[in-house]
Parts: sequence; structure tokens; C-alpha cells
Amino acid sequence: MPTVFRAALLFALITALSCAASVWARDATVSNDRTATNVSAFGQGLAWSREGTDGRVRLVLRSFGAPTDVPISPLTGGNVDPDLGQDDDGSTVAVYTRCAGVSGRSCDVYKYDFAQRRERKVAGASTTRCSEYAPSIWDGTVAFARSGSKSCRGLYVKGPQGAALLLDRRIPADTDIRAGRVAYLYAPDSRRTYIRAFTIRRGRSQLVVSGVRAEGERTRVTSPTFSGSYLYWLHEDPRRGEFLAVRSRGHARSVLQFGDRELPGRVDSIALDGRTLYYTNGRGVHQANDPAPRFRARD
Repeated sequence: MPTVFRAALLFALITALSCAASVWARDATVSNDRTATNVSAFGQGLAWSREGTDGRVRLVLRSFGAPTDVPISPLTGGNVDPDLGQDDDGSTVAVYTRCAGVSGRSCDVYKYDFAQRRERKVAGASTTRCSEYAPSIWDGTVAFARSGSKSCRGLYVKGPQGAALLLDRRIPADTDIRAGRVAYLYAPDSRRTYIRAFTIRRGRSQLVVSGVRAEGERTRVTSPTFSGSYLYWLHEDPRRGEFLAVRSRGHARSVLQFGDRELPGRVDSIALDGRTLYYTNGRGVHQANDPAPRFRARD
């Protein structure tokens, strides 16, 4: 390769990387805690989990001020998976998982009411016979995963009244509920990921998108979250080191719309409040705001 051409190519590469870095640098840092993960957004509030120096997990809230630990005892069991939402009385609450030990077994779903500053176990979404986790809440209805014996396993919802209802025997790794629909991540093993949506009124689950592992391609889909009329998720291409937010209407044959910018670092969760996108990436919690990703279908 001629020296002049090589120098021009190097200059172009450096310029491109500098432009990309400058875009990323304009993302607002909400928290620089490198242990932050599982971000959730609702009503201009943010919640996530972080690991303390003692190895135990704290639940964090950022409302209109600096992020603060929620005043509850530390959690064990690793994946606390908090979700912010609204209770049936209109109050803002967080639902999350508490486990009996670091094994991540014997877990139950808990709820924290920020106005009452009170934590309690969610009746009907917590049992001694099964293990419950991956909760989400909307208008007082909680979606969650249940594992254990064969009779336990599956995706459930528990409304403000009545018993928990089994929706699907597939055990979700993550859930989000909105207006009678539950989006959930189904990952039967480390190689396969699927995002499905269950419409409660119709009693039917449908596949929205799946990761790909074929012909040299490998992608993962995780972190499903509703916002507005769209279902969003995190699209990861490990081979290219690419992390994107993607969305669709969440119905059969809905067009997939990809975010027009990559998210920096190894992104492990996303959340949306309206059109505002937040993410965690092993460097903290960030707001993708300048420029905010725009979504469009790929050719």
C-alpha cells in the first residue's frame, strides 16, 4: 500500500473514531458506578441495582436529585432486576427480587412504595414452594417468572385482586408489562434468546424477534421494555462488538426499526421514558441524549 494512501486511510480512521467518541461523550452520565445494571425508567424516575463493597446488592433511585440507595436492607442472590411502575392506587413503586441466599434460589417478589417508604412481599407472587423473580408492574398488576417443580414453571401475572394467573410455560429471564401485554425474554440456554409478547385478553403468546446463530452470524436480544406504542429491546452483535436499541410495534410481522447509532461499551440493559433512552454498560448509567437515537427500518 502506498505511503500516502496508508496515511490518508489512517487519518480517516482516526477522524471517524474521534467523531464517534465525541458523540458518546455528549451522553449524560447519570451515575459513574461501574456495578450499576438493570436500569428501569418510569415517570422521570430511574431505578437500577448496584453492588456494594460487601458484595451485597443495593436498589438505587434517581428522581429529581442525585441517585440515592433506597432505604431497605441489602439484597442477595445477584440479579435483583428492579422495575419502576405504578400501583393500583396511582403511587410510584418498584418491584424487585429478594432471594434466600447468594445461590439465587428461593426467591420472592417484593414491592417498595416510595410515598409510604414501605417494603412488603407481593402476595400471590411469592410462595414457599416455588421461586419467583424477573418482576415488572403496571397499574398494580405484576408480571413475573416462576421456577421450581414442573407445576411451578412459567410466566405469570398477579392482579390487585385474585390469584396469580399462568400465561406461558416458558420461564422468562426478564419481563415488562404494559396495558394488558407482557413482553418477556425467553432464553432456554446460553446460545438462544427470544423476545415474545403475550396479550392477556387474547390468551396468546407470539414471537417478536429472536437472536441469530447461523452461517457465521451471532446476535442476542435482551432487555425488553415498552415505551409509548413501541416495544424496545437491546440488540447485541458480539462478533462486531455492536450494541443497538431496536423497536417494533410488538405484533406479528411488525417492521423492525434499528437505532441509528451504536451504544458505547458493553451495554447490558436499556430503559426508555418516552423517547429518552438510558443504558448501563459497565461504566455507569447513561442517558443517550445528544443526539438521541433515531429509529428506521433497514433495507
